[in-house]
Amino acid sequence: MRLVTIFSAFVVPVVASVLQAQGQWTQLTPSASPPGRQGHGMTTDIRRGVAVMFGGLSGALLNDTWEWNGTTWSQRSPATSPSPRQQFAMAYDLVRGVTLLYGGAYEGDTWQYDGTTWTQRFPASSPGVRCCSYMAYDARRARIVLFGGYSPNTGLLGDTWEWDGTNWTQVSTSVAPSPRCCGAMVYDSARNVCVLFGGTATLSSDSDETWEYDGTTWTQRKPPLSPAARRGGTFLAFDVARGRTVLFGGGAGGNGNPSLNDTWEWDGDFWIERKAIAKPSVRFLHAITYLQRGNSTVLFGGYDRVSASRPNDTWTYTASNTAQYVSYGPSCRGSGGMPMLAATASGPWVNVPFGMRATSLPPSGAAALFIGASRTSWGSVPLPLKLDAIGMTGCELATGPDLVLPAPIVSGFADWTLPLPNMASLVGSQFYSQAFVFDSGANSFGATLSNGRAAQIGDL
Repeated sequence: MRLVTIFSAFVVPVVASVLQAQGQWTQLTPSASPPGRQGHGMTTDIRRGVAVMFGGLSGALLNDTWEWNGTTWSQRSPATSPSPRQQFAMAYDLVRGVTLLYGGAYEGDTWQYDGTTWTQRFPASSPGVRCCSYMAYDARRARIVLFGGYSPNTGLLGDTWEWDGTNWTQVSTSVAPSPRCCGAMVYDSARNVCVLFGGTATLSSDSDETWEYDGTTWTQRKPPLSPAARRGGTFLAFDVARGRTVLFGGGAGGNGNPSLNDTWEWDGDFWIERKAIAKPSVRFLHAITYLQRGNSTVLFGGYDRVSASRPNDTWTYTASNTAQYVSYGPSCRGSGGMPMLAATASGPWVNVPFGMRATSLPPSGAAALFIGASRTSWGSVPLPLKLDAIGMTGCELATGPDLVLPAPIVSGFADWTLPLPNMASLVGSQFYSQAFVFDSGANSFGATLSNGRAAQIGDL
């Protein structure tokens, strides 16, 4: 633990080995590749460990099926296939072991692929003709969720449907995203929610909204920072190993002009831009998916604005040293409730100020942030340490106060900001934090403690 180095950075500017970005895109050179395309679908067959890609537009509409095993592209020759199409929805159904495809421009049919052939399904009800829908597989409930899209008859759609392996059922929710199409949705298996981002909500303007669906309710998330509004393609993938939703690229404007090649990650609370040095060119209508083999996000094709072409390039995205700020241990009740310590920004990341806030405090007064090198001991004192004996009933010291940072309490909360320098030596370092709150009405000692937080410093 480089605690002294970290803390010296709070008061002394540090110049050291500057860290290079660890969110890395790598272009691969397989011996053979599918034709370049846009508006195609790609998802991961988890049972067989391959990415499945279908269709799209490459001068003409396509209905070919390809698989990527992490090294090689292989074209499959199913006995039957959906008709040529683009801008359809695709997701992998783990329980039933099939890739499901719905709709496209402009279709309203349901197909499934078992690794050998495509089979059309004929459900009693279905979402109807549409393209550019959002779709993801909810593994907790074994349902495929479809939202919105565009109908040539009625325009933008805002309905939610679920596929149970046999039939489509429309779901009514009290709150939902406004009608939209052309964004992306993925399932976050760490938090058991479908994450939806972006799309076009008026055809001429795009959205930067983040929504989550837990199987019952749609909830709009409002992080302090979000990627720019965008549309176009399957631009989200969920990195299972790191518990992060990865976003790449997209377009904007009335016809979705390709304009972006940025990389972002969503951790369930915050979006953070990962500034990879090498990366795919500006593009939209591409497709990405996460492949457990190699623990990487795979990207293929799209429309490239720079070359005005549909490249047949294959890229993988990997990231290490992800920032973590995880709660542990209980807080103890004070006059303002149960004090809770949480981050106010993504992180901690090197070269980015890291904000923390304690809430449910007295209306005014003082607090301090304890930062320590360990959550199991403070010198010779084992942790957590129960403090009932000194009058702090129900309170536990969750980390040693190796560094104490005071802050005023304003309207029931206290804030701290830690500036972390761009030092390679800090990456992967851990520290622990807990808020100490002066509160005369809490107990006989006159203080409370928040939950603890375990931090790991990441890189951008």
